[in-house]
Parts: sequence; C-alpha cells; structure tokens
Amino acid sequence: MFGRARSAAVWRASTLKLERADPLQDPKVRVLTSRYLSIRSAMHRDDVDAALRLAEILEEGRPRVRGRYLRWLRELGTERTTAGRYVRLREFAMRHARFVADWKDVGLGKMHRLILIDGAGRRQLMTERRRPELRAMFLDRFMALTRPYLVAQSPRRRGARPRSVMRRLRRACDGLRSLPLRRLRNPAEREHFRRELGVARRLIAAWLRRL
Repeated sequence: MFGRARSAAVWRASTLKLERADPLQDPKVRVLTSRYLSIRSAMHRDDVDAALRLAEILEEGRPRVRGRYLRWLRELGTERTTAGRYVRLREFAMRHARFVADWKDVGLGKMHRLILIDGAGRRQLMTERRRPELRAMFLDRFMALTRPYLVAQSPRRRGARPRSVMRRLRRACDGLRSLPLRRLRNPAEREHFRRELGVARRLIAAWLRRL
C-alpha cells in the first residue's frame, strides 16, 4: 500500500515537473496564444492587417516555445504553410511598408501573390487607374494576370541545387537552339510560344539584376 502511494506521488511529481518544463505552458506563451486565437477568430479572410499582427505573434512566440513550434501551431489551429505565409508577408511589409499600406485593400490572397513579383513588375501592374478593377477581380483571374510577372524564387530556398538548375537551363537552351521554327505553322502555337518566351525573358532579366 505504501509502495503504491509512493509511486503515485512520484508520478504526480514527474508530471508536474514536465508541465512546468513545457514551454507552451509558459504564462507569456499562453498570453500570446490567447491573443492569436482572439485575432484569428475575428479575422476576415482578406484582412492584411490581421495577418501582419498574427505574424508578429508567431515571431515573438517561436523562440519562447523552444522546439515545440509545430505543436504550438496545432494549438493555434494554423497550418505550417499558412504560418509561413504570414511571416513572409510581415518580412515583405517591413521592407515595403508604403506599398503594403497603399495596396492592402486588394486583399490578403492577392498580397501574398504580389510578394512573388519584383518592384518593376509591381509598378507596372499596380497602377492607381486599375485599383477598382484589381480590388474587384476574382483571385483566380488575378493569379492568371500576374503569372507573367512572377520572379522565380531562389533555388536554395526551394531546395533545388544551383548545379542542377544550371544543368536544366543548359538543356533548355540546347532545346531552343535545335527547335525547328518552320514547324510552328499554326498561328495559335506561334503566339503561345511567343508568350512563353516573354515569360522566360522576364525571369532571366530578373535573375541578371540579382547577380
């Protein structure tokens, strides 16, 4: 009987010690969790300001949870990819505060897309004259509209190795050199090929500016 009581006491003590060691139970983390859930529950899905506040909480809380970040995200009811998008949006807003302040009315989904466009592309696309049209535009149409302006992400960030990217680029160049243009007799095919070359030219120009 005494042994059982002692075992129960040891178990309770170890459980209490684990609870105290759990960074998610830290009072400061609990405050951040409460703030996050409160903002998210009242958040409109296209609210850029709310997304920036959520990103601020995530960045403040991540070092406090000490390796329990994914478990904290589950408690927050937020997917890892969604959290990453919030954080990238905040990083973009810190570099381009005026642009985000001027264009946040287009909505969160479109703002996430605009992060992937360089400054020249944004200036060409986001004009004051087009503001009403861009605000009212459905997201899928906005995605199609902005596709030619997209800048490829860094190969290291995407997980691709620079050497493999270079090999694919050389193969693409070899394919272009050997392409018999006389076979492109269909006007629709020629126009499609011209558009694809335009996209490639903008991507190459963006990379050359970075190098």
